[in-house]
Amino acid sequence: MDGLHSSFKIAKTDGKWEYFVPYASISNEMFFLPTFKQADITYNDIMAGFYSGIAWRDKTLIPYVDALIPYSEASEPGDVSVYFDVRFGRRMSDSTNYQNTFASGKVTAAYFISDDWRMEANASIRGRWYEDYNGEKRTDIRPSASLALTWTPDWLKKIVKRGELSLNLEYYRNYSNIIDKNYAIWELGPTLSLRTKF
Repeated sequence: MDGLHSSFKIAKTDGKWEYFVPYASISNEMFFLPTFKQADITYNDIMAGFYSGIAWRDKTLIPYVDALIPYSEASEPGDVSVYFDVRFGRRMSDSTNYQNTFASGKVTAAYFISDDWRMEANASIRGRWYEDYNGEKRTDIRPSASLALTWTPDWLKKIVKRGELSLNLEYYRNYSNIIDKNYAIWELGPTLSLRTKF
């Protein structure tokens, strides 16, 4: 199956300290039968939430206030950052089976190894409530955890300033009131991210 993904996010922040940043977001996922021959299903997610981020520059002072820096400025070797995100929203789809209300929370910690390398670990939980999944009410609770080793080489940043390559290990466990929707997934693979900021 092939897919396309797009998203737009607007956040209220002064661009400096990010202790509490409310935001609204919309994202779209379109899946196709290979290779982009026929549209299969579309998801549209509308959500609102907030994030909070803090960072420390001097690891000998962690967790003291004297070492705090803005979360978005964490990038130098030895910097440590922690990011917390909570959101809720609604998924709409061209199939009523996949329409649901959802809520999620995520915590991410990052350590900057060098100017080009960083390590990230995160844990999250997501709840989904379906009103009509093949005629049944469905509730899913999905905890997950992941590790990522990210590389931001100079040649990639010259092409896209916020571009990065990463190797990711992810684990998902889905608990559902519908027995055959209980599952666990391990994923390992590389990701290329090309982002811009306005």
